[in-house]
Amino acid sequence: MKTLQKTKMDISQTGKRVFLVIVCVFLAMAASGCQKQKKSVNQNRQVPVQSSEMTPTPSSNNTTATAQPSTTDASGTNGVAKRQQPTAASPVKDFPCVDNADNTVTITNYAGSGGAVIIPAEINGKPVTSIGDSAFSFSKAYAKITTVSIPDGVTSIAGDAFNGCSGLTIVTIPASVVEFSGNRTFEGCSSLKAIYFKGNAPTIMGDNQFKGTASDFATYHHKGSSGWEEYNADGSLVNTWQGCPAKIY
Repeated sequence: MKTLQKTKMDISQTGKRVFLVIVCVFLAMAASGCQKQKKSVNQNRQVPVQSSEMTPTPSSNNTTATAQPSTTDASGTNGVAKRQQPTAASPVKDFPCVDNADNTVTITNYAGSGGAVIIPAEINGKPVTSIGDSAFSFSKAYAKITTVSIPDGVTSIAGDAFNGCSGLTIVTIPASVVEFSGNRTFEGCSSLKAIYFKGNAPTIMGDNQFKGTASDFATYHHKGSSGWEEYNADGSLVNTWQGCPAKIY
């Protein structure tokens, strides 16, 4: 009887031990499964990569080259307010013209859209030698023209050629120009501040060439060029030409 009771007690204790072992194994397996799942999640998680394009690397010389508008005039000096001009001539189609007897051409009109105008030295293989009467003043874009550069080889600018071009601010005239053959060539150009002559003063001039230009208008010429001198009644030299300030550049 005692032996039987002892046997039952041993079996009961053994069962408890087995139960505890099973529980421990189950817990161990559960823990292992959690670790594997966590590892898998971590592996699949996408870590955002910071792009160098989004966040630039700091630099000790953190400067950016920025194109600055030019503040110089057509000659690169004097600081008169200027608008930048293109370096290439405007399209020849912008300049209706007529042929002259000497196989040259005269510009008779302007068909462009305005802005900075650079007159070509040749049209259809023939040199441009003159700008005709009211050539630019009668154009549709006369008020939109801002600067004009006349090519070397032009010898004559006719009357009213730029009359009333109210947006015109600067004109560059080559040394080849010897005459303003008519009157009022630049009359009414209310924004015109400067005309740059590359040579001597034209020897033939009409009347009222610069009437109605900007209040600070002046002509500019190179040192050593001639024909720019004007004198008072007492013979003293004045720094004007055609009644306007004449300055060296």
